[in-house]
Amino acid sequence: MKILKFYPGSVNERNIAEAVDIIRSGGIVIYPTDTLYALGCDALNNRAIERLCRIKGLDPARQMLSVVCEGLSQAAEYARID
Repeated sequence: MKILKFYPGSVNERNIAEAVDIIRSGGIVIYPTDTLYALGCDALNNRAIERLCRIKGLDPARQMLSVVCEGLSQAAEYARID
């Protein structure tokens, strides 16, 4: 496990690049949300999704998962939005 710290107003490009590498290689990340921390992975990587579900104790065939997108245009690539 590796801890990468991010601070508001101070962008550390090296840490961002490392987090992206972790996600792209099928790794799991923990990140803060408005209310709590969330687990995340590459939503297009089946092995990463299975690993995330195993960590959370979920059955990937039965459980719906959230997908975080940059905006509506990116979300529209994966879902129909009316």
